[in-house]
Amino acid sequence: MAGCLKFGPVVLDASTVGDVGTAVFDLVGGAHVSVECLGSAVTAANSVYSLRPLGRHVQIGLFPAATADFPIARVIRDELEVLGVHGLSASRIPQVLAMVADGRLDPTAVVHQRLSLGDIPTALPAMGRFAAPGVSLVTQF
Repeated sequence: MAGCLKFGPVVLDASTVGDVGTAVFDLVGGAHVSVECLGSAVTAANSVYSLRPLGRHVQIGLFPAATADFPIARVIRDELEVLGVHGLSASRIPQVLAMVADGRLDPTAVVHQRLSLGDIPTALPAMGRFAAPGVSLVTQF
């Protein structure tokens, strides 16, 4: 797998790798940047543990609870930078829409399921449990 690194990212299957953060660290000596988009404390911790000293973690996903376990000791020890992102400012929406129109950004890649309004009462509990990654999209009214 190490030979693949010169060509770009390597994907690790968390279900087959015992400790994802350590696996990434061991594979490449630690990542320079990690990004967590699911809002999962486990994924965020793995992202932080995968970083090399002076690395940067970007937290995009919102955690489902007001508090979550986060490896702050690792952040301090390795002098990591942690950045949070909350939404998209309205002034940048035209730029994002231009990227979609140009084919540089495919928003359908994050769609997990398409729902009708009638599906929402049964779909909401699963969304609250974060049972699947991605966005649920109402397409039938």
